Amino acid sequence: GGNVRVSNKGQSCQLYGVVTFWRLQLFFQNTAAFRVSLVGSTLAIGAAGTVYTALGGLRGVVWTDSMQGILVLICPITIIVKIIYDSFYDPEIRLRPLSDLNIEPYLFEASLDFTNDENVWASLIAVSCSHFYRMGMDQIVLQRYAAARTLQEAQTTAYVGTILLVISYIFLGSVAISLVYWYRDCDPLLAGLITKIEQLIPHYLDKRLAGFPGFSGLFLAGVVSATLSTVSSVINSLAASFYIDILSPFKHLSDRYVDIITKSIAFAFGAIMTAIAIAIPYLGPVIRVFMVVYGSISGPFVGLYLLALAFPWVNAKGAAVSAIFTMALQIWAVAGKLEAGIHPPRMPVTLDYCPQNITTEMILNSTSALSTPDVHATKPLFLLYRLSSNWSGFFAMLLTIAVGLGVSILTGENRYTCKNVHLTSGIFLKLWKKMRLLSDFDAEEQPGGNCMGEQLQVFTVTGQITAKRNDTKQSRWENVRNTSHNRFQI
Repeated sequence: GGNVRVSNKGQSCQLYGVVTFWRLQLFFQNTAAFRVSLVGSTLAIGAAGTVYTALGGLRGVVWTDSMQGILVLICPITIIVKIIYDSFYDPEIRLRPLSDLNIEPYLFEASLDFTNDENVWASLIAVSCSHFYRMGMDQIVLQRYAAARTLQEAQTTAYVGTILLVISYIFLGSVAISLVYWYRDCDPLLAGLITKIEQLIPHYLDKRLAGFPGFSGLFLAGVVSATLSTVSSVINSLAASFYIDILSPFKHLSDRYVDIITKSIAFAFGAIMTAIAIAIPYLGPVIRVFMVVYGSISGPFVGLYLLALAFPWVNAKGAAVSAIFTMALQIWAVAGKLEAGIHPPRMPVTLDYCPQNITTEMILNSTSALSTPDVHATKPLFLLYRLSSNWSGFFAMLLTIAVGLGVSILTGENRYTCKNVHLTSGIFLKLWKKMRLLSDFDAEEQPGGNCMGEQLQVFTVTGQITAKRNDTKQSRWENVRNTSHNRFQI
């Protein structure tokens, strides 16, 4: 509705950048080819991302992201090609045929199990919430849409971005299948060669690619490019959002001062993010708290956006209560999962095809570690803790919408629906009118927020309102860009 104001996800953006730094540290820490200090590598990446983001603005970020994207794609392609080559042309490699890999439990499981991430319904329905957020509501993505010169360019950006995201998922899925095929009969985690599943790719790089000149550097370029791309986008987004939402409403400044202020904000956020990333290895359980907060926001956030986009009956009270309630519920659920030690199920693996250089001591140590009884397996867990993360976000989205509508109706402010019509999607207005949930008067667009029988210029939903929306779409888009335009082109 009109009085539903959605705040930017600045905190979650910063956490996302910090976690990206942490992943880079894991890569350096577990790859023997790189003898680089964790503090030194973090400072270097943080300084590089901060400087070129602050000086180049959004245009600089977009151009560097384009080049970095090419390097990022080279990394999975290298792994896929290497595994295919070795499986066919290396006589020392013993692998079961790929036809022996049963993918039915992972791709074609049709049981409606809300505790399982890997079934058809979770992949088709439950993940819709995260995809809505990723492609339509993420502050970093929206920033690129808003920087487009015209509405048509923004729509083209959304279409092309979706296609590129699907391509990246295909590459990542292919890498996953390749690594499963390579390690399913000599699992390094089971053998005790690694301690975390995140170390699998660095382990493969050490064992199979480090001996080839240039491959280690190529991988380093890809990993650093992925980190820089995320960090620069987060810094740019945080700086622009901070200026637009917090500073600009109170003080109108000239372009010269805006340029100086936004650059200073970018440097400040980059320094803060780098400092937190350096402290990550020493924070221990605090990292779990960061991940809980970040993982708990998406579902309620998507629900809040849909409330504003599709439901003219919603008021600020309903939106605020629903967002706070579902976010608290999500934090409770994710914290309970972490406390209970619930982890996704692993595929069956063996050590049957391991080469002889894996020692018996490693195997015995890992076997004894794996034989430790799971205390959580013997006691029943609360259903909310066992709920799949995909379904958890999806249900949080639906609950946010339901609670928001309910509170709005109970507080009575839904009587002023016509105030919010001009901010509601025309597609949903037509739907509600066809379902007789919206009267002809309420479905009329009320310029200026006028309502309740005042003299108005009326445009019906099925007639002139459609033409008016088409005529004013571009002007509204330009107003959004002009209102929020600054150095970072939000």
